[in-house]
Amino acid sequence: MNSSSDKRSVVKGILVSWIASALFIGLYYFYVPSPTRLPVFTTWAASLSVPLLSFIIGIGLAARHRHLVDYIDGSKPEGGTPLDLILRYNQNTLEQLVIFAGASALALALMPVTAAKLLPGMSLWFGFMRLAFYQGYKRRPTLRAFGFAGTFHPSLILFFAALASLILRHV
Repeated sequence: MNSSSDKRSVVKGILVSWIASALFIGLYYFYVPSPTRLPVFTTWAASLSVPLLSFIIGIGLAARHRHLVDYIDGSKPEGGTPLDLILRYNQNTLEQLVIFAGASALALALMPVTAAKLLPGMSLWFGFMRLAFYQGYKRRPTLRAFGFAGTFHPSLILFFAALASLILRHV
């Protein structure tokens, strides 16, 4: 069940993800030239392309497994099967996508210059981390922590940075 070894594995995955996320997003922010100034909605829509693709791939994989296995009738797959794993990936990716979409919209509205520079890198990182989440989950469920933290925590930081900018403007 939840051994201390499993808990250590999860904590290690989260901590490594924090470091990797900060490095990737930070290096992207400082070393990749900003795209030409695009309208805010265009920037937001473009930043959702990789996260949406991550979800679309998961839906395609689920459809493929449903068609090729005995779940064509839409029944719930047995736990631990490839389809079960894909459906778990899809559920978590949808949740992460909603958080990222909301945080990025808020950031673009409240701190447009910074957000426009951050979001392309965060979008790419989201895709890498969704892949890490899926691959980790396939190997051992506790290994999904790296990919989970790599999508959740950067989005959470972006959300709170945008809120902080709003609060600081009105203080």
